[in-house]
Amino acid sequence: MSETAKSAPVTMSIMKAVLQGFSEMIKERLSLDRKENEQKQAQILELLEGLDRRCAELEAREPMEYLGTFDAAKTYRRNACVTWGGSIWACKVASTSEKPEPGCQDWQLACKKGRDGKDGKDWDAR
Repeated sequence: MSETAKSAPVTMSIMKAVLQGFSEMIKERLSLDRKENEQKQAQILELLEGLDRRCAELEAREPMEYLGTFDAAKTYRRNACVTWGGSIWACKVASTSEKPEPGCQDWQLACKKGRDGKDGKDWDAR
């Protein structure tokens, strides 16, 4: 019997042992991967639940509503927006008829009036 023929069963035994070892390592790694994936999925679900709660909070807020130019004869509620003095103001309180102007506690300046523009007679519409 040749040397190659004698060593073939030993080589096969070694290969089987190595493959079995690899197989066990792969199974163990897959098991760890599943656990890591489950943990990651739990973290993602927790984040999504937090986002859902935040979206619900935002959607429950009263929307902003633009009501045109301020009228002292009207009463405005929270989140009502009006134009006064060239600026846009948002009501911060439950109810007010106070005029929106700097220093007023009932209104928040939302958009400040810009500078006056040119009169337009020299404007080139190219």
